[in-house]
Amino acid sequence: MPIIAGNWKMNKSLAQGLEWVSSLDPVPAGVTAALFPPATLLLPLLAGLKDRSVMAGCQDCHWENSGAYTGEISPVQLAEDGVGAVLVGH
Repeated sequence: MPIIAGNWKMNKSLAQGLEWVSSLDPVPAGVTAALFPPATLLLPLLAGLKDRSVMAGCQDCHWENSGAYTGEISPVQLAEDGVGAVLVGH
């Protein structure tokens, strides 16, 4: 199955991201599409994508499920928020 993914890096404000997401064309059948916005935009964009066949993923995560890792996001936290993918090792 083809996968189309876009890593936003540190680009787009929340308003720009929501506007862009609302302008997306439908994803063709048999294609998986994913966006990887900055972590601060992840939850609002997940809401904007709920009626589209595009998933939102996180640009990174820490390998521990919890702990004193300032600024990190755990896989457990991401899963609870409905995040289905993470870019790692990039």
